[in-house]
Parts: sequence; structure tokens; C-alpha cells
Amino acid sequence: MKGLFIFTSICSLTGFFPLILGVKKIKLINNFYHTFIIYISIACLTEVTGRLLLLLHKNEFATILSNIYVFVEGLFFLILFLEWGILKNKSTFYLLLILLTVMWLTENVILNSIKNINSSQIIIYSIFTVILSTQLLQKRYFNNQSYFSKDPLAIISTTFIINYTYRAVFESIYLFKLNFSNSFYFNAFLIFIILNVFSNCTYTYAIHCMSQRKRLTSFY
Repeated sequence: MKGLFIFTSICSLTGFFPLILGVKKIKLINNFYHTFIIYISIACLTEVTGRLLLLLHKNEFATILSNIYVFVEGLFFLILFLEWGILKNKSTFYLLLILLTVMWLTENVILNSIKNINSSQIIIYSIFTVILSTQLLQKRYFNNQSYFSKDPLAIISTTFIINYTYRAVFESIYLFKLNFSNSFYFNAFLIFIILNVFSNCTYTYAIHCMSQRKRLTSFY
């Protein structure tokens, strides 16, 4: 297990790739992308903090941090899709925000404990993230077919679809305690880690493709 922890910890360090590039470019790129850069920064710092807590055998605090981050990540996704024009109706935004808040409080305070790993919230916002990302990807494809492979929003939405489709399946397997072998669960976890590395790399590429302020008007 020590070897697995070291391997996953090394993989988690790839989160610094988009963080470093994003911080470096944040003054150059349009404000349109700033919320995503902030999200990437919080995600990376949360991951590193969680790893340090596990290293210090503060597993309970690591779980609490993870559960809090789940709510924060869902909130960031709602804000991103609102800014990117997918949640065009603010009433829908507030409805989803209330839904996520009620579900988080119900799972972490009423039905369970914030000190335990809770999956229902992750499954729900993973599903709506995939649905909204699919709409965003379709919108970017029709608007920028010639620029599609270098379109930051197309790259990010594709990554969201791949990552959170698997995450919804991954968390469902654990939530419903399906009768699979230990090797199956181990391999499923490894795929989860590899997809996180993939996501960090594609996020880095997306940030690299983000246009500077003076060039943004040619695409939007």
C-alpha cells in the first residue's frame, strides 16, 4: 500500500502543470477564463493538502477536506457553465445550486457524517457536468470547426465528459457496493488516477491555447 500511495502522490503532482501555467498566464488572458484558473488552483492545492494529511495519518481531516471540496467543485462548475453561456437562465443556476446545497447537507450532516466518504453528491454533479459539457462541446464545434482542436472550451469540455463520466460510474460502483473482486476495484482505482493525470495534461494544453486579451475578440 505504501508503493500505491507514493505512485498516486506522484500522479497528483501533475496538478501543478496547469496551476503553474495558469498563474503565469492569468494576467495575459481574458477574464473569461479566470474562474477556470481559480478552480484549477483550488483543485491542485486541495489535492496536495489532502495528501499531506494522509501522510501525517490525519485520515479523518483528509476525508472532511475531500467532502468540503466536493461541494466547492460543484459550485465552481455551475459558475463556469453560467459564464460560458450554457446555463443561460439564472433561475436554472440557482435551482441547481439549491439542489447541490440541500443534497450536500443531507448526505454530510443529516443522513451521514462529513467524516465519512460520501459518493451521492459526486455522482449527481458528475452527471450534470457531463450533460452541460456535452452541450458546450456541441456549441464550440459548430462555432469553431476550423479552430476546434485549439479551442480551450472544447478541450476542457471534452476532458470533463471523459473524466466525469468515469467518475460517476466509479463512485456508483463504490456506493452500491457491487460484488466485484478486489482486483477489479484496484484496477478501477488505477484508471481513476490515470484519468486525473490525463485531465491535468489536457487542462495544461487548454490553458496554453487560451488567447490573449487582444486576440479574444476574433473568436467570441
